Amino acid sequence: MSEAPETVILALVPARGGSKGIANKNLQMLNGIPLVAHSIQYALNDLLIQKVYVSTDSIEIANTARDFNADVPFLRPSHISGDLCRDETFVEHFILYLVDHSIRCDYIALLRPTSPVRPDGMIYEALSLAQKHNATCVRAITEATCNPFKCWYEVNAGQPVLSPISNYGHEAYNSPRQELPRYYWQTGQLDLIDVKSFMSSKSITGDRVVGLFVDSEYAFDIDSLDDLRSAEKAL
Repeated sequence: MSEAPETVILALVPARGGSKGIANKNLQMLNGIPLVAHSIQYALNDLLIQKVYVSTDSIEIANTARDFNADVPFLRPSHISGDLCRDETFVEHFILYLVDHSIRCDYIALLRPTSPVRPDGMIYEALSLAQKHNATCVRAITEATCNPFKCWYEVNAGQPVLSPISNYGHEAYNSPRQELPRYYWQTGQLDLIDVKSFMSSKSITGDRVVGLFVDSEYAFDIDSLDDLRSAEKAL
């Protein structure tokens, strides 16, 4: 009987050039190397990853990524590189490149460069969870510091009248936190995406998402210089 084919996992690091919080954010130096390079190196050091790709619209980022041994076979089109472009647009663009070049891929390990602090072994754990639970996506998460049932929003922008975001049970916002469901924040460190699921749903997460729990000490989402300094201390 023939052996089952090896699972093929390709890493994708999305790193567009535009950034409002920090100019050239993905090229900012963090512990001696550009921010984007931390995700590239993490993937290159993982034995489950067959190849590391960077999706960018920036020639400068593309050249930097190549300097750190990532593959940058294309520049991302501008219409899927703006502030408001959703992640599934560049993931689909990448998958279509793989299809056009007959490159097999079972899972994409999406490694966002703005979350550069990662514990070892995340991709192995994510693959184990994906296979065990038949997940369409395994997403890195950590427990949220604020329960959304305790949150409110403005009914009309700029007006003081408030409404609860959710009313779980009877006045959940007045309930003890012990009675409320636990909530989690997606850290951005890793999404392990089932490619077949994505192609049928055009959704990164699909309909069966499994959480990969990460300690909060690793959870950084760099959007300011202060975030960058905090991540540097953690690294």
